[in-house]
Amino acid sequence: MPTIDLSPAHTTLTAGQSPAVSVVVYIRQNDPAFLERSLDSILSQQTGFPFDIILLGDSRTAESVEDIGREYAAIYPEKVVFYPFPRRVGYVPFFPYNITVDSPYIVLCSDKEQWIDTGKLQEQYDFLQTHPTYAVCLHRITFLYGDGNMSASSYDSFGRDTLFSVGELSRLLLYRSAMFRIRQYPYHVHFMVYQKEGIGLFARQAVSGRLKILPETVSDVLLDVGERMEEVNHRTKIYLIYSR
Repeated sequence: MPTIDLSPAHTTLTAGQSPAVSVVVYIRQNDPAFLERSLDSILSQQTGFPFDIILLGDSRTAESVEDIGREYAAIYPEKVVFYPFPRRVGYVPFFPYNITVDSPYIVLCSDKEQWIDTGKLQEQYDFLQTHPTYAVCLHRITFLYGDGNMSASSYDSFGRDTLFSVGELSRLLLYRSAMFRIRQYPYHVHFMVYQKEGIGLFARQAVSGRLKILPETVSDVLLDVGERMEEVNHRTKIYLIYSR
């Protein structure tokens, strides 16, 4: 496992300091290689603010993948916190992660995503900091299918000022590493992270929003195609959703 140099280009937390951004990573692919590449790409972000990574397993997470999560948390204790799904005998009820997040911004993503642009997190943060009327910023993506065909998400073609339902927003935000402003929503400061409801919680926050486009940026997206991992290089645009 490669180690990421966290100084001087990275800002780390000091005692008693809260992160400016919390990156919540859901383990979905259940493959150690995917998790390593995803975490390395997040840790490699060049930021002028401190951020942490909240890594969440679920009931399907293999022990080999959990071991990767524990290893990263041990190597980067000031950056990574790992919450494995509790192992129980017999019936396992739906288990919510009760996590308090003090950050004003949260990014939701999964281990299927890889950030190649080391300035991605800083760009999203800078925009939300300088545009207080916006609640969310995210990237458009291209899907690569097993037969080699590529297509953009149908939601990316929606016109400006389009209104979205909660279901549409949930699908729009999936796999886009969306950054959400939560400090202005007190009921989200105590963040109940659910394995299947995390995106929906924040979609409800922005359900009355409209779509906006900012200047282009370069982004590389790592997708799972069958049993292979491939990198798709493409030009993307940052999309933003107005707050209420």
